[in-house]
Amino acid sequence: MNIRSDFKEILNYAHMWNWAPDIALMQEIYNDYDNSYSILTPFAYCYLEELIRSTTSEYGRDYVDSKGNPKKRKTGMALLNLAIEENKDNLEYIDY
Repeated sequence: MNIRSDFKEILNYAHMWNWAPDIALMQEIYNDYDNSYSILTPFAYCYLEELIRSTTSEYGRDYVDSKGNPKKRKTGMALLNLAIEENKDNLEYIDY
């Protein structure tokens, strides 16, 4: 994996208004500071989670119940499994 060559691919799928400016800034920082991965990795994971979450039925939902109590959101493997299950017919999206 070469992160420098992967940025173009990441930007192809980034939401233009929400993430593309931040991804472009991340690319500039990484190009100037090779060792910046420890700072950029948490941001990249947030982006990845948002990208996965936006392809599931959880996206855009209100996460409180009728009494105002917070509902638990799917995270980690549960979120990945939900995304895979709901997108299993999209071979471009799911690659085992």
